[in-house]
Amino acid sequence: MYTLLYTWNPTPVICIKYRNKNWSDVKREFLDKVLVEGLSFNEYFNRAESKLKNLEENGVVATEENKYIYLKINNQRMSNRLKSFSPEPETIDIFRSLDNDMIWMVLVEDWCGDCAQILPVLSKLAELNPRIKLKFMPRDFYPEIMDLYLTNGARSIPKLVVMDGEGKELFQWGARPAEAQKVVDSAKAEGAGKEALKERLHLWYGRDRGKSVETEIVQLLKTL
Repeated sequence: MYTLLYTWNPTPVICIKYRNKNWSDVKREFLDKVLVEGLSFNEYFNRAESKLKNLEENGVVATEENKYIYLKINNQRMSNRLKSFSPEPETIDIFRSLDNDMIWMVLVEDWCGDCAQILPVLSKLAELNPRIKLKFMPRDFYPEIMDLYLTNGARSIPKLVVMDGEGKELFQWGARPAEAQKVVDSAKAEGAGKEALKERLHLWYGRDRGKSVETEIVQLLKTL
């Protein structure tokens, strides 16, 4: 085994993939992939809009109906959150006081409702300091990266991994705010169906307006 440079928990598949490599080379390969192939928020948002437009122009076949519905709803959610979220003055001060380079890697998918509610908030926070490089990595295109950052053994998204400029992991966050998770847990305990659970969750997101994400990220930054 290798001495891990991050708080990673590689799966057996990951360990086999990198078995014959020096871990410092693996780190460099990983960082290069994130920095070169990762999407900016605008690239991510525009790609989702292009996919939606393609489906509308070419006709939505039955097998793609759910994809179309999720994309349309999530694009609207992202647009709404961009308009409704503004960081607190204290948050602005904290972010502007950061004096080291950071890489924010976020594992995402455009069909994910949580991503649609959270990514605009992360984008607006990252914009507060030019030393933060925000990169979105589609989960299903990068399973080897996703499997380094499982949540309770699951490929839960969005998953934020914050690193310094050299790639040393500082902290992880995700896949949703603690209060949002309580809503999900409560709905499951009551035996709520999938659609009822989603409705409760997104009502909570609508009332919260990104403030819980902001608070939790600020608290993590304060520990550095």
